[in-house]
Amino acid sequence: GWPNIALKTYLHIYYMGYYALGNAVLPYIRHIEDGGLPRPKLPLSEPYYYENRIPMARILFAPDMDDLKAAPAAERVSANFEASNCAILRNDTYNVFFKYGHQTKSHAHPDKMNVEIMVKGKVLTKDLSNSGYASRMCNEWHRKLAAHNTCAVNGEASDTDRSGQILTFTKNQVKAKVQAYDHVWYVRELRLEQDMLFDVFAAEAETECTMDWFFHFETPVDRAGVVTEPAPEGILAEYGSAYMLEPVKLVHDHGRIVLSQELVEMELIVPGAGGNLSGKDVQ
Repeated sequence: GWPNIALKTYLHIYYMGYYALGNAVLPYIRHIEDGGLPRPKLPLSEPYYYENRIPMARILFAPDMDDLKAAPAAERVSANFEASNCAILRNDTYNVFFKYGHQTKSHAHPDKMNVEIMVKGKVLTKDLSNSGYASRMCNEWHRKLAAHNTCAVNGEASDTDRSGQILTFTKNQVKAKVQAYDHVWYVRELRLEQDMLFDVFAAEAETECTMDWFFHFETPVDRAGVVTEPAPEGILAEYGSAYMLEPVKLVHDHGRIVLSQELVEMELIVPGAGGNLSGKDVQ
């Protein structure tokens, strides 16, 4: 979750894995060590590395290992890690990470139903992470719900300890349900069909409420075909709006908006787009 780090940052952990699991870990160690960029250091505590290359864990746990030559890691496929409340969907076009619940409040963000998406190896959207605990942005922005790719109800942060429930999981589909607020349940379904990604986000609310949806593009959206208006003052105040520049209101066409950028064309469809939920499912 920290910015500007890589698997090479944690290479010492893989040598501990080699000590515990043996040769099954070697392809991953080879793959990581073959990375051409230097090892990014951790921003806080730092384990010992000789020349920032060789971790002490290698000296301790693999002293007789010869220099490794690059070899491909095992094929990565879709997987559901139910104990951690997260899943990954993969095909030749997409790599989708999905967090559908919490297991502990420790360091937790209000990010139920958060997604991170890559398209053909390039980042479409990611979790904005944490700039560091000494930074004001940590609590004023990164720990706000609006810094994640999920939804908010009535401008309030969602629950940070309830676990989610998997409803469906296959190599091309994941669907999960979680209680996000005392009287609001979320159901999100992600489905891959070749070069199409379908994302259905439903909220089940016992009382009338307003729902906001957040999605962070890593590359700019083409605004040529999008109709905008000035955003009403104060509408984003509860979301850490000091870190939002030039907010605008998107004008939809009967609940439909198309957003285009260099990786994808995203079609947003909001049934009954009057702005409120009234005890019915809204996608």
